[in-house]
Amino acid sequence: MGVFSNRLEYDDLGNPKEIELDNGWFTAFKEKYYRWDWNFGTIAITLAITAFTMLTITIKLAKLFFELTFNYVLAIILAPSDIHSGQKTKQILQSIPNTFLVTIMIFLSMKIYLIGTEFITDKLDGVAYLIALFAFSLAVIDGPNIVEPLFGIDAVLKSSWGAV
Repeated sequence: MGVFSNRLEYDDLGNPKEIELDNGWFTAFKEKYYRWDWNFGTIAITLAITAFTMLTITIKLAKLFFELTFNYVLAIILAPSDIHSGQKTKQILQSIPNTFLVTIMIFLSMKIYLIGTEFITDKLDGVAYLIALFAFSLAVIDGPNIVEPLFGIDAVLKSSWGAV
């Protein structure tokens, strides 16, 4: 008998025995040597949730980079005309590092999201896994609540939901 026509199965004592692969029902569902057990619904929902999270983060990052570029150009244009107090130029220049810090916070939250999804993949399955994945996704999309008061820029949710 060939290697690819048999499989090993273990009894209660842990002794292996060779069992011939099943030919299936009318040879329609033949048992193959390499086989995996996968759930299409869970895979599709997981991919949809992850894609939505990534799309939302991408939209927010694109808006932040546009805002960063616009602040840079505005600072060059506004600086010569803001001779009297310099407050407008100062405000623009302060928003540039804040934009960088919010970008770092977004990537930090994405790293925490990836660690969290790996954790729930190991610990949960089925509906509990999908609920936890959706909760992690909303947490990333919403962003940490402390970021906006500290830097004056929304980390993700408000502008991203509007953009979507």
